[in-house]
Amino acid sequence: MELKSLLAQQLLSAESWTDQRKRDLVASVLLICPPDPDSHATAINGIEAGRYRIDEKLLSDLYRAASNDIKIALVGTTAFTRLSPAVFERLFMQTWRIESMSLEQRETLVNSLSAFLLARHPERAERFRDILLEMLWSRNRYISLRGLGDVGFLSDLAPRDLDRLKRKATAAFFGFRMNAFNALCHLVKRHREVSPEVLAFCTSKEIRAIARRLNRTDPDKRVRTCAYYLLKALREYDRSR
Repeated sequence: MELKSLLAQQLLSAESWTDQRKRDLVASVLLICPPDPDSHATAINGIEAGRYRIDEKLLSDLYRAASNDIKIALVGTTAFTRLSPAVFERLFMQTWRIESMSLEQRETLVNSLSAFLLARHPERAERFRDILLEMLWSRNRYISLRGLGDVGFLSDLAPRDLDRLKRKATAAFFGFRMNAFNALCHLVKRHREVSPEVLAFCTSKEIRAIARRLNRTDPDKRVRTCAYYLLKALREYDRSR
């Protein structure tokens, strides 16, 4: 059964139809199966402004009734990333453990987790530590790229993880260089939260030298920009000491 058909069944079986519930249902549906970009944007803006809320019962009921493929598709929707942290974590963890998913489906979950952490709840990153480190060390370029950026939300990293950050900062693929600098920048900005070992690594002479060199010489403007913001974060850190 397709997601749209399952969604229609859940809507038709709804027992409570207050005006607020109707608005929340409509907004949730628009974020699950947006008919066009404008409707999607309207729903997001309304939720951000507090006019609507994601109908968590609708999404939970959809998830419970869905096949594994539909579960994965649902986790990949904008509506899912707007769930409350507890509900997102519970359903995401269940979905991540589906062994039969394809690589493309795994990438869908990675995108959803990154959107949840970056745009909504970076403070919840430690709850996903094992998954983020799994992403960092993935052999799949896209998943590793996402993990590389997202580990900047963690507070402690092992020496081998920090070494991977350093090596990716000079990798041949520009995306790795960008996200390595982004992660290092996040860690420096969070200097009051990260471990002393992580802070010492991120503010070391070696990391500063790499950032200065690529800020001057990297052929990709986007990488130079990321290196610049790392250097800016380091300057602000030095002034705060």
